[in-house]
Amino acid sequence: MEILDEGRGWIAVDRVWLSAEGVQQGTGVDWTVLDDEATDSAKLLADPVRAEALLAAGLVDSARYGDAWNAAVVSTVEQLRQLDESVPQPKRILSAADAPYGFDVSLSIRGNPNKPGDLIERRALENLGGAETPQRYRNGSGRRELANWITSSDNPLFWRTQANRLWARVMGRGVAATSDDLGAMGVPPDNRALLDHLAVRLRDHPSRRSLLKDIVLSRSYQMASHHPDPRAQQVDASNAHWHRSHQKRLNAEAIRDSILSVSGRLDRKVGGTSVPVHLTDFLTGRGRPGGSGPVDGHGRRSIYIKVCRNFLPAFLTAFDFPIPSTTVGDRLVTNVPAQALALMNDPFVHEQARLWGDRVMKSAEDEGLLVAIDRMWQQAFARHPSGEEIAMARSFVEGKGGEGWADLAHALIQTKEFRFIP
Repeated sequence: MEILDEGRGWIAVDRVWLSAEGVQQGTGVDWTVLDDEATDSAKLLADPVRAEALLAAGLVDSARYGDAWNAAVVSTVEQLRQLDESVPQPKRILSAADAPYGFDVSLSIRGNPNKPGDLIERRALENLGGAETPQRYRNGSGRRELANWITSSDNPLFWRTQANRLWARVMGRGVAATSDDLGAMGVPPDNRALLDHLAVRLRDHPSRRSLLKDIVLSRSYQMASHHPDPRAQQVDASNAHWHRSHQKRLNAEAIRDSILSVSGRLDRKVGGTSVPVHLTDFLTGRGRPGGSGPVDGHGRRSIYIKVCRNFLPAFLTAFDFPIPSTTVGDRLVTNVPAQALALMNDPFVHEQARLWGDRVMKSAEDEGLLVAIDRMWQQAFARHPSGEEIAMARSFVEGKGGEGWADLAHALIQTKEFRFIP
């Protein structure tokens, strides 16, 4: 509504009615053609979009024009409507955007926002060297300046933290054990020279992929977790100098995906929608999703399982799946009875063991018992079975049919070798 007052009059608004339908969008119809006195009905209806608008508003009597109208306008309008319906509607998501302007905030006395103190200018954190930075954030919120300061080549903490996390991700433990805290409250690095070398390497060549390649091609990464010389264990019992590899357990997602892989159920498709989490009777409470997903998640990799903060997959939680409400630099690696119970009793494990057993039993019928046993060991442990293991497996499955093969598959999934990288 627009009101123009050129004189001394006045206007009062008695009430305002708000529509629940929101603001109507413009039709995009060109009505300037009506300014021409020579415009007739044929010219007015020549534009299908304009004709559709007139028809929708009930301003045109289609019966008056007969077959000519139907042939020239109605069919075109119908085509436009079908085309509009075929266009996918935009999906609205929760998002955040930086404000076009920034503002400083007053210090809250004793944490009380109702007692403002001195005005604090936007700048970097003083306890991380921000006091040495004379430049204050004047434009916008200062997020760009903060990001530039954090990633500056003069900020060693950032590069040490990044290098330590990359090393921990590949090697199983960081040079400094506390990846989330390299400060005074954290554990000092076992090898300061190594951490500085990795940090300088990453700073001078800021490519995570390149640094990861250097690490996996190193002798330290390629060593076994057991050193043949017992004196090495006596000298470096904590493996601070990396005389051997740390034994690494697969994370929760990798354990689940490995079970799907050996059973032949793993769907290797990339992308797609998330799979709803399988809800057990114990997952109750506020915000419980309306529907439950399948036990095996349609065979999709764990990365495609929908994450609900209060309803995490029970199997993944048993193997230290992190709480998604906060960031986690290092995952916990625990050894608790719940993990053994999950591998023994979880319906997902039983279902996949049966599928794996059926697949191997069919292979035994076609290629022989020994070939099938050898294939199971290669699928589970990436190695051939020993003579003792072959004899044990053979005596276990002979004469038991599919149930014997399923039990053998279930037993292999529960072994330590299935979950740990030697």
